[in-house]
Amino acid sequence: TDEWIETGEQLPVTDAQDMSNLPMTYMFEQPGAKKRKVSINTLVPTRGDVNSTLVQRYVDRTRITDRYRQLPFGVKFRGSNKIYVLDGNHRLIACRKKKRKRLNVIVNEYDITLDEALRYEMNLLDLVEIANECPEDMPYH
Repeated sequence: TDEWIETGEQLPVTDAQDMSNLPMTYMFEQPGAKKRKVSINTLVPTRGDVNSTLVQRYVDRTRITDRYRQLPFGVKFRGSNKIYVLDGNHRLIACRKKKRKRLNVIVNEYDITLDEALRYEMNLLDLVEIANECPEDMPYH
């Protein structure tokens, strides 16, 4: 169980980028995502806080994978060298504490800018809602 998570203090992450407006389509690893060894300096956390106990567990480990042996996951957009970490913020903070210079990350790269991705507000749930509002005689209802 994850009862030990509740024992840790929430630590603020001052350089976190809020990605809560990013459509869900970007939040998951896509076919063609690449494993890359990148500089810690190019990785941007997306959580405003992390659990101190979980961070320490990663600091104490040799490998920075989660319990399912998954690497951190992030997204990179055109025009930027930054990779926004969507899954693996605790692991990123642990690497910073360990003063690591590089980290293996699974990265989805997109040929649009972050601003373009954030402006695109329609996600799959919006499309379902629109389809449900269409007249029944519409061919795609």
